[in-house]
Amino acid sequence: MRIDPAIAEWRRDSAAQRSAQRDLECARQHWRDGAARPLLADLDRFGAGEELDRCNALARALHCACTGDALIAPLVSAMVECQLERPLGQIPFRHHYSHGSGLVQLAASGGASLSLVLYEAASATDQAGTIAFADGERYELCLAGAASGRLFALNELADGAARIASEPLYLRRGVALRLGGDRTKRLDTIAGRVVILRLTREAVKPAPSHEYRIADGALIHRASGDREESREEIAIALLARMGRRDAATVLTTITRSERSDHLRWQALRATLALDTACGFAQLCAIAEDGSDALQEPARQLQDHLLARHEQLARLGPEPCPA
Repeated sequence: MRIDPAIAEWRRDSAAQRSAQRDLECARQHWRDGAARPLLADLDRFGAGEELDRCNALARALHCACTGDALIAPLVSAMVECQLERPLGQIPFRHHYSHGSGLVQLAASGGASLSLVLYEAASATDQAGTIAFADGERYELCLAGAASGRLFALNELADGAARIASEPLYLRRGVALRLGGDRTKRLDTIAGRVVILRLTREAVKPAPSHEYRIADGALIHRASGDREESREEIAIALLARMGRRDAATVLTTITRSERSDHLRWQALRATLALDTACGFAQLCAIAEDGSDALQEPARQLQDHLLARHEQLARLGPEPCPA
């Protein structure tokens, strides 16, 4: 593997690395103690559940580009100065960049986070026929650049489909948006690059995210809105693919737990695949439980399986002698 000479030199000079990191962390702390102090206090309150319009410093920063600039400029100037001296120093914020879009998380508190988001022309969405909606709150203020796209609003229907309304979106400096939940955006054309100040707050109990086909509102994909539950769902799918029959007992516990109906159903399906007798017994129990939200889908699956595999009837619960 080729290592650039500048990086090789940097790796040999650990004192310079520590010095650069101290300078960057000092710049961050100076910003937190100075220009950002009122805003971070409001972010704590917002993360604890306070409404945005009662967090004055935070609300002003998300509605006025000049206020947003005044907040961000001291930090950016200090960071750029440090990076010019030692360009291989690592900025002390969570950050990522991929395929023309980047994010720097400036601060986080509770379920809330404040970030700088960059979109370059390469990140503009192609004319995909679907759009996704996720639970939570999102407030955005365009600080620089221009782009065009569409705003989408979701109206869910009883049959799992949705009615999706859209309107043109012209993003430029000073445009503020309130998104999240049943509202989202898509950028189709970006003139150079766009910089956005974004405030998000997770829902206390996030509802699942949904992806719909724009043309007819058909549901294409559904995923848990809870990160911990998503990890559990991935683990369940992996255990099923590995054929880990010994995991059936643990999965059975999940099917009868207080977890979300979505996770319980995935655990039930995996149990059926790994240990049919154990899984079918759980399916029958749920189908007979009038207080369980999964009773009706469990009954439908039970009838479907019995129609195709009559031998499963011998695995069901024995009838009461009375």
